[in-house]
Amino acid sequence: MKDLKKRTLRGGLAKFCAQGAGFVLRIGSLMVLARLLDPKDFGLVGMVTVVTGVFSLFKDAGLSLATVQRATITNEQVSTLFWINMLVGAVLGLLSLAIAPVLASFYQEPRLFWVTVALATGFLFNAAGVQHSALLQRDMRFGTLSVIEIISLLVSIAVGIGMAIGGYGYWALVCMAVILPAVSSMCLWSIA
Repeated sequence: MKDLKKRTLRGGLAKFCAQGAGFVLRIGSLMVLARLLDPKDFGLVGMVTVVTGVFSLFKDAGLSLATVQRATITNEQVSTLFWINMLVGAVLGLLSLAIAPVLASFYQEPRLFWVTVALATGFLFNAAGVQHSALLQRDMRFGTLSVIEIISLLVSIAVGIGMAIGGYGYWALVCMAVILPAVSSMCLWSIA
């Protein structure tokens, strides 16, 4: 019980610090990107993230809670949940692809089609890491999860700012949004 208390306090502190650092990094990166990009770039990506943000509410379908809260869980159960998560990610990605021409037509902006297609890949990357993250939560490795969160954020910000400096415009924001779950999933896979 004493070890559980220590691990909980350490995990809570790690999560608190990671959220604070994440907040500072996000605000700082937005300040830099606001100087490098046009407001139109943010608006263009914002038009798509309104829809993908709604889809994101269903990204793990609550399946990570099954892994974390279950008293015992087998490798077969985790594997099944992983593939269900991948299916959910694929369905959300396909829904995004299906809505891409509708968004482009509604806003009369053809660039939205490819922005939506690119952002749809983020659902697959996210789905690939859900169960790995749940396993780390189950083991109360919140410090590790916090480090992964910060590393993923730093890499995505570096790529986004680098692309903005390179003159890629709104694609800098799109790549930031896709690289974050990709790097996070890669880190989770390597650790879990």
